Amino acid sequence: MVRREITGYYTGVHSKAQGIIDRWISVEEKVETRIKSFRDPTEPLNPGLLYTGISALTTSVLARSRGLPTRILLPPAALISAFAYFLPGTASRVGTYAGELEDRYVPRFGEIRRTSVAHSGIAWERAKEGAAVGRESVNKGVKSIVESIEQGTGLNLKAMGWGQEVKKEAQSVADVIQKDSKEVIESKSPSSDSEDSKRLV
Repeated sequence: MVRREITGYYTGVHSKAQGIIDRWISVEEKVETRIKSFRDPTEPLNPGLLYTGISALTTSVLARSRGLPTRILLPPAALISAFAYFLPGTASRVGTYAGELEDRYVPRFGEIRRTSVAHSGIAWERAKEGAAVGRESVNKGVKSIVESIEQGTGLNLKAMGWGQEVKKEAQSVADVIQKDSKEVIESKSPSSDSEDSKRLV
């Protein structure tokens, strides 16, 4: 009777332990398949991961004599940016999965993050537009200064190099127009040939 109780107790403990082991193995398999799904098959992992690790370690060595916030924030920032630079496809997959986790567990934070990313993109586009406008105004200012110097002194400054820059710009614009016109002609010529062949049939 005691032997039956001990055997039953042992069998219960064994089945519980086996259930825990089976659950742990299933968790391991899920984690393994998830990690394998992050890898982009078009990217070689060997040099990319090596460069990513080297950049993180180098940053931690360079930042060790800096202030505490710099020592804490700079190495992970270098790791993430190097990972995104050297393994862009894998980083994109990891980012997508992190976004899924964010939407599942902290949706409010995800909304705030997406809004801030969108605002940052808008600010970046505005800064690029402002830089282009500034560059154009500087070019106009320089042209007007050169023209006023030419009128006042009689020197031909455009012949000294300014005219060559204008010529290069005009040549590049002409090349772009020529390329676009060739593309338009090539895209229309097969369709007209096919229409002519349809008419003949």
